[in-house]
Amino acid sequence: MLIQLIDRHKCKLADYLRISREDGDDLESDSISNQRDILKDFAFKNKLCVVEEYVDDGWTGTNFERPGFKRMMEDVKNKKINFIITKDLSRLGRDHVKTGEYVETIFPESHIRYVSILDGIDTGIDCAANDMIPFRLMMNDVYARDISKKIKIVIHQKKSQGLFVGTKAPYGYKKFEKHKLIIDKPAAEVVRRIFDMAIKGTSYNSIAHILSLEGIPNPSGYANYHRGNGLYNDCWSFGIVKKILKNRVYSGDMVQGKERKINFKSKKRIRIPEDKFIVVENTHEPIISKEDFQVAQLFVKSRECSRQVKHNFLLKSLVFCADCRGIMSLSARRFNDKGKIYEYLTCNNYRRFPDLKRCTSHLIRLDVLTETVIEEIKLFCKKFKAIKYDSEDQEKIKKEIDSLKFQIENINFKIDKIYEDELSGHISSDLFSRMGSKFEKSKEILKAKLETLKNSSVSKQQNYLNTKEAVQNFLNSSECNREMIMSLVERIEVGKNKEVAVVFRYT
Repeated sequence: MLIQLIDRHKCKLADYLRISREDGDDLESDSISNQRDILKDFAFKNKLCVVEEYVDDGWTGTNFERPGFKRMMEDVKNKKINFIITKDLSRLGRDHVKTGEYVETIFPESHIRYVSILDGIDTGIDCAANDMIPFRLMMNDVYARDISKKIKIVIHQKKSQGLFVGTKAPYGYKKFEKHKLIIDKPAAEVVRRIFDMAIKGTSYNSIAHILSLEGIPNPSGYANYHRGNGLYNDCWSFGIVKKILKNRVYSGDMVQGKERKINFKSKKRIRIPEDKFIVVENTHEPIISKEDFQVAQLFVKSRECSRQVKHNFLLKSLVFCADCRGIMSLSARRFNDKGKIYEYLTCNNYRRFPDLKRCTSHLIRLDVLTETVIEEIKLFCKKFKAIKYDSEDQEKIKKEIDSLKFQIENINFKIDKIYEDELSGHISSDLFSRMGSKFEKSKEILKAKLETLKNSSVSKQQNYLNTKEAVQNFLNSSECNREMIMSLVERIEVGKNKEVAVVFRYT
């Protein structure tokens, strides 16, 4: 496929390659190497130089959160590329709505020329193949939908046969021959201990505390350690213990199909009612007996209760420990001699694992902290009112921006000049290539500086205006509310000696 080019030397070509077994791609014709050969041949025949190659191997076309695609769009944003080619339209994507948005809206608005080689699509010119884009997108979408249905049927059949289809085996087991589970002895011993402690009446928190104190890695930490990461997390929690105790897999039964995706395009998953779970009994060796599992369920049921009182306060989710950086939460209520209730905040890491000495309590009275923070906000507002927006600084930035724009235009003029010299034979193609490359690099550096300056100027001005509005709201209000505090305060840090530091959003 030969294309029409006006300024060949200004083309910053990018190759995009993608393959996915989930899309049902034919491994021979759609392989990455096959795509690469087609794209290389296109670039060679059109005498174009490829600036960058982006590859998504194993990513479905209905998902646009692919790492290679995201990196390419970031380079589009930074103007590192202005020309994208793919083997065919389905390599770009199989979702007709999103793919159409990129081809017909996002790419043109970003001054990106897009070519689908085998489809004959070229957004840089007016051609008949471009009129077929909506039809091709619809067909790719239908194909992806059909493949998704077939894959679902196959997976459902495997689940119904008691075959394990998850990516990671449950804690206490290992995957064997792809769809079978066998016992992982060290982890299984921990699972047995958890059930044993629960049957004896030990609370979730106490079980978590005992395991953490002994330095036993939790499930995610254990998995990381066995992947060779070397480091693991030894902190157990209420939730981890409860999840293990409720998992029927430990009694030898396979329970799957607990949730499903809304549809083949969405990543969101929804919970399935328990009576719709796919349960196959006695599919693998149990870690605990069915009798012990049932006894443990009585323990779980006895612990289930809904919290009647939810503690909401002005500074909720804003207060952090200054030492371990963990969040601080409401943890105690105490009465004074007159029967008045005082609420206290403490470091979560200390509260959960006091014996591990990960941190100290940082205990502080909530009313004292709130009063201190409000006083700090008043002081900040008073200082902010005295600040005059630095128009001189903005004028300086504007001059720098104008200077950079002039330099970029000057380089463009030089590139056009050497291009004319090359066409007229005044300079060789080799010299043109070297000089052009040098100019392009200089231009990219200047463009990056220009973008940074623009973003800095806009961000600084917007930050000032937002803060000005928040300060005005605070000063005009007779009563402080959570929304006002959130608009002004980034975080609040409490030191071990009760010293308080308020970090404001405007710096």
